[in-house]
Amino acid sequence: MFTIGCAFSQMSFNGSKLTKSAFDLTASSDEQTVKENPTKDMKIFITDKEEESMKHRRHGHHGGGDFQLLLYSRLGATIPLGNMSDWGGTGFFALGTIEGIISNQFSVGLSYGYYVYPGKTTTTQVPIYDPLSGALLGTQAETVTNPDMAVVPISATFKYFLGTEEFKPYVGADVGVAFITSSEGGSETKFGFTPRAGFMYIIADNYMVGVDASCNLVQDGSSINFGIQLGYLFGN
Repeated sequence: MFTIGCAFSQMSFNGSKLTKSAFDLTASSDEQTVKENPTKDMKIFITDKEEESMKHRRHGHHGGGDFQLLLYSRLGATIPLGNMSDWGGTGFFALGTIEGIISNQFSVGLSYGYYVYPGKTTTTQVPIYDPLSGALLGTQAETVTNPDMAVVPISATFKYFLGTEEFKPYVGADVGVAFITSSEGGSETKFGFTPRAGFMYIIADNYMVGVDASCNLVQDGSSINFGIQLGYLFGN
């Protein structure tokens, strides 16, 4: 309303001045818009771009042909089954893996681990005989402790991811060999197969945390394993 009043007043005295004044007022308003809005729009554009980049890093997204490298360790408890449970008790394990994520759904890698099972202690009643007559005199408790056992697997690992966002459930398997040794000496090498399932969560700056459950299937023995994972994802 104020702008219309000014234009009307100047029309009575100088039409050319009105045209110039109205043009100047409009230009001044437009200039202010040009100065303010592009800056505002540019800030929004930059912020959106940065957020998109951060989202890609958090989510582990990558375009076609890109390659990501995941380096992580897994620590946890291992429970022997079958013949292994007769020999040793619940132990612990540490595993290191280098893994290439070749798409949003698949990864392949190499894994090296160390599993330790403490030897079980058993108590049995041993018969005692008379050395002269051979007659049974009774029994005596005898305690026997098995030597500790270690399993060192070296294997290729494969995963199929069920999600493509930062939360990545997966199923997979390891295939390789396991070197088995005891604290009293002796060793043997056996074939091993380990199906597994779990999830990874990619957090800010490409750090990874996760949980994994697996079952080591080795000739003449097996174990169930539960562990946590910590790692770092290289690549955008």
